[in-house]
Amino acid sequence: MIIRESILIHKVIEQIDCQQRYHWEYLESCREIEEKKFNELDTGINLSQSERR
Repeated sequence: MIIRESILIHKVIEQIDCQQRYHWEYLESCREIEEKKFNELDTGINLSQSERR
């Protein structure tokens, strides 16, 4: 009985760990997308400034 419970607890901990890893990877990819958008915006602004000259 104790062994079964410890296995169950271990699986729950693994699941939480997996969810957290997924969450961090999701946040990381969101941040990369935001940076990409910002860089594209920044490049667009720089291009329009150089066109004015």
